[in-house]
Amino acid sequence: MVYANKRELKHGLAWLLGNPLAFSITNSVMQYRFAPYIRCVTYHDTPVKWARMLERQFEWYSKKFVNCDRADLNRFLERGIWNHSVPGLIISFDDGLRSNLTVAAPLLKKYGFTGWFRVGLKINILIVLL
Repeated sequence: MVYANKRELKHGLAWLLGNPLAFSITNSVMQYRFAPYIRCVTYHDTPVKWARMLERQFEWYSKKFVNCDRADLNRFLERGIWNHSVPGLIISFDDGLRSNLTVAAPLLKKYGFTGWFRVGLKINILIVLL
């Protein structure tokens, strides 16, 4: 049995998630299996040193998906209606880290995506950044 240390595992997952080919294969399987509706990608920390890789991912998403904003999501959940020919994409950030706002938010704006930020306090608050 092969054991990877935490650092190797973290770098391997970062490579896999940042690899457009791996994501493309997964997306093709999902499109074959399911109708082209909404996909969700969740990020945690988005440090400055990963900004270039994050931008490449957002650029690739912008070519394969359409932004899913609050109105699209509500329409889909309430009536089952998806008005686009390609899948929607929700990009969420579940830790509410500063790097999500300083690194990811400008890239979201650049590529036309809505950012879904969960900020944990004593009560959970969901902030949708347009």
